[in-house]
Amino acid sequence: MRSARWAWWTATTTVGYAVGMAVSVALVGATGRPLGAVLGGLIFIALFGAVIGIGIGIAQLPALPRAVPRRAWLVGSAIGASIGFVLASVVGEQLGNLVSPTGNIVIGGGAIQITSGAMLGLGLGVAQWRLLRRPLAIGRAWLVASVIGTGLGYGAAAAILELLEVPILKMNLIPAFGAIVGILTGIAQGAVLAMVGASTRAQGQVNDGP
Repeated sequence: MRSARWAWWTATTTVGYAVGMAVSVALVGATGRPLGAVLGGLIFIALFGAVIGIGIGIAQLPALPRAVPRRAWLVGSAIGASIGFVLASVVGEQLGNLVSPTGNIVIGGGAIQITSGAMLGLGLGVAQWRLLRRPLAIGRAWLVASVIGTGLGYGAAAAILELLEVPILKMNLIPAFGAIVGILTGIAQGAVLAMVGASTRAQGQVNDGP
C-alpha cells in the first residue's frame, strides 16, 4: 500500500508538470508578446505559473487523500506555483548577474536551474502544505521534499535535455522538461505521503490494540 501510494503520487505529479507546462506555454506564451508590455514582466510570470499550478493540482486530485478539500487544493496549487515562478524568476536573474561569464558555464547554469527550481518548489510546497498539515498532520518535511525534489528536477531536466540526443525528447522539450521535474518532485513528495500514511495506520493499530 505504501509503495502504491508513492508510485501513484509520482505518476500524477509527473503528468501534472508535463501537461501544465505544455498548456501554459501554449496558452500564456502565445499571448506573451502582445500582453507582456501591458501586464508587466512579473505579472505575466505569475499568470504563467498559475496555469501550471492548476495543471499540477488537477492531475494530483486522483491521488490526493480524501480529507483534503479539492477546490482549495486547486486554488492553493495555482497561487503557490504563481508565487514560486515569481521567486524563481527574481532569484534566477540575480544569480545570473552573479555568475562570472568566464567561469564554468555548466556549474553556473546548473546552480541557477537548481536554485530556480527550489524556489518554485518552495512556493508550491508552502501552499500545499497549508492544506495538508491539519487533515493529514504533515509536518515541514513536505516543504523540504518539495524544495529538494523540484530543485533537483530542474537541474536534471536541464542537463538531460541538453546532453542527451533523444529525438522524442528534442521534439517535445516543454512536456519532457515538465515530466522530468514532476518525476523527481513526485518521488520526494510521495515519500512524505507514504510515511505519513504508514504512521497513521500504525497509530490506529496501537489505539485499537488489546
